[in-house]
Amino acid sequence: MGDNYVENLNKLRELAKNIKSLDILDPTSKTILDITEIIQRARLIPELEMIDQMDKIEIQDLEAEAWVHI
Repeated sequence: MGDNYVENLNKLRELAKNIKSLDILDPTSKTILDITEIIQRARLIPELEMIDQMDKIEIQDLEAEAWVHI
């Protein structure tokens, strides 16, 4: 896994296209490996790292904040 941002995004898309919703319910070892690689690559993307470090977000909080800016 390289540190190349675009390469990681493209590989994430490719891996995600190969996983269907039902695959998660009864995963094969390949599905588990693909999900693991998706997680590892996502950790290398700074913007996604910021999201991972955010506190729990409540929808009500977002709605209230949106109204403040209107």
